[in-house]
Amino acid sequence: MPEKVSILFPIPVDQKNSKLAAMTRQGIDTQTYPTTLTEIIEIQYVSTAPGAHASALNAAKEAATGTYVVHTALGVQWDTSKLERQVRNLEENPDAISSVHHLTLQSETGQTQKNTCENLKTYGAVIGCFMDPPWSPGTVMMTRETSQMLGAHRNIDNTLWEYAIRQVDRHAIPGILEEDLAISRNENRVGKPGLLAQGPRHPFLKVYLDKKDTQSLFSEHAIVSDSHGDLIRNALYQRNDDLAIAHQICQDVGNSGAFPEASYWHGVIHRRERDFKNALNWFGKTAAFEGNDVIYRATCSHLQRAIQMPDYGDAREIALNFLRHLQTEGNWDARYFTNLCASSTQGNNPNPKRLLEDLQEIEFQALFRWTFHRAVGIA
Repeated sequence: MPEKVSILFPIPVDQKNSKLAAMTRQGIDTQTYPTTLTEIIEIQYVSTAPGAHASALNAAKEAATGTYVVHTALGVQWDTSKLERQVRNLEENPDAISSVHHLTLQSETGQTQKNTCENLKTYGAVIGCFMDPPWSPGTVMMTRETSQMLGAHRNIDNTLWEYAIRQVDRHAIPGILEEDLAISRNENRVGKPGLLAQGPRHPFLKVYLDKKDTQSLFSEHAIVSDSHGDLIRNALYQRNDDLAIAHQICQDVGNSGAFPEASYWHGVIHRRERDFKNALNWFGKTAAFEGNDVIYRATCSHLQRAIQMPDYGDAREIALNFLRHLQTEGNWDARYFTNLCASSTQGNNPNPKRLLEDLQEIEFQALFRWTFHRAVGIA
């Protein structure tokens, strides 16, 4: 027999009559799951009040009486079969205590992007949760017992991300339902790291990461290279702009042997510290780095698109010159990129900065994946 579902909907009081709120309510009202087996708990809060969002989430959770609990959020519109499919998924997998599905992000201009929990699938739940928020609001359903076990939402800006890490930390890892069951028009995504680090971006993330050693980060994997595993730990600190600890890890790995990849990660740290001279020195030791080819292909692909994108403005000329340079060299040139970053930090034109931040993100993702593969023995 189907079980009762509690739908938690915290909503800013100034948005209660907005189009985004209407979209969310429509997604709830048109569900094929029996209305007699759903309860909608809508809690309004003042978005500018400190801790109000977390308090609203906690109040809604405390009022829930369903066997299953699911959060939704402003601007998230569910597929009509979302509740039915997710309940069925949990009931057909008795050992599962939570479930998450895919979601489509839609910008104001109509551009769409899929959130398919790729980091979880590629790197596992532990590492995937530290990189970025692992899933979107409105996609997770869990048993009420699991919700109670996880406790209250914390009074922090990234309360949903912290709650997701807490799920993983307490072994309440959701199963991934490989279906796109929602669209979000109000996704508050965490931004990319800037060219220059300003200190830890997410203090809560540092607290969890400080408790993890390399072995616990790779608890879901058979690690074959401790040095590359350590470099992944360094990379997670780098992503959170916690460069002092990342620096020490890179130095320790470098001291343990000749690792050009350690020199590369070391160079990135100095580049983001505005220590461009030292960055150039470290990148000078990476000519034999096998991962250069992966970065080269990924950046060339983006540069080819960038020169056609009006949003980049006059940075398209920089993109074109960089692309021509890379094609002439036939390989990635981290020193050239470092010099571009150095020039950008001295000017006020936002277009080069945006282009270079996008390239830095591509560099990070390619370097991270290459390093992870070496840590777990994937050729």
